[in-house]
Amino acid sequence: MPEKQADDTRQLPVFLLKYGIPLLVLVSTQWWSEYLAANTLIISMVWVAGLTIMGLACLVNARRCGRVHCYFTGPYMLVFAIVFLLYGSEIYQPAWVDMSTLANTALWGTGLLWVVTELIFGKYFGAGKNAG
Repeated sequence: MPEKQADDTRQLPVFLLKYGIPLLVLVSTQWWSEYLAANTLIISMVWVAGLTIMGLACLVNARRCGRVHCYFTGPYMLVFAIVFLLYGSEIYQPAWVDMSTLANTALWGTGLLWVVTELIFGKYFGAGKNAG
């Protein structure tokens, strides 16, 4: 049975620390990226750090309380952290992809996964139908 009290997404100070601050930093890169346009490595590493923090926090939260979306968004964010690492280090930079496309796909995909998975499965795994 999940413990809602252990859910990081239901505790505002913990939520802000683990998700809010990293998300704010990631979104802010859209404004200050023009000053660092020549150095995609710096912006990519910010995204790697932010996505890794949030992705690991999701996986820990999923394990601890069974929050449904965390089982999906955690791995998704970690995969995108790897994508940003490859892109920023110029190991793989396809011509049809730019930093903005990666950022939008990472953020909008995470939001979509959050909403859709909880609409389908409810808020918590193991809590009965649509618990939460």
